[in-house]
Amino acid sequence: MQPWNGKLSHFTRESKYALDFDMPEGDTICAARGGIVIRTIDHFTENGGKELKDKANQVVVLHDDGTMAFYVHLLHRGVLVEAGDTIRKGQIIGLSGNTGYSTKPHLHFVVREAPDKSVPMYFKGYQGRILKKGRKVGY
Repeated sequence: MQPWNGKLSHFTRESKYALDFDMPEGDTICAARGGIVIRTIDHFTENGGKELKDKANQVVVLHDDGTMAFYVHLLHRGVLVEAGDTIRKGQIIGLSGNTGYSTKPHLHFVVREAPDKSVPMYFKGYQGRILKKGRKVGY
C-alpha cells in the first residue's frame, strides 16, 4: 500500500523506512524475526485521521541486535502475545486490523533503532528487488 518514503505518512524519522501491507481484517501477522515482546496494545477500536495517530493497536518486538520491530494497526483484541514473551521467527503474534491513523485495513511494519529512528529492512531473497503485490515474501 505504501513504500519507504511514502507520501501519506512515511516521511518522518520514525517511519521513513516503514512498509504498509494491504491485508483484510483478521489475517494472521507473523513475526519477521524472533525476540522479546516489549509492548502490546489492543484496546483501541477506532480508525481515521491524524488525530488517531497514537491510538493504534500494536506489538513491539525487541531483537538481539537492539532493533525493534513495530507491527501496527492490529485488530481490536487482536494481539496474541504478551509483553515479556519470547517469540520465534514466523510465530503468529496478532491479527491485522484497521485501528489508529488508518483509512483501510493494513499492517504498518517498521524496524527502528534507538532513538526511535527507522532503518531499512530487507526480506530474505528480495534485497535489491521490488516486492510485488500478491507474492509471498520469505522472512
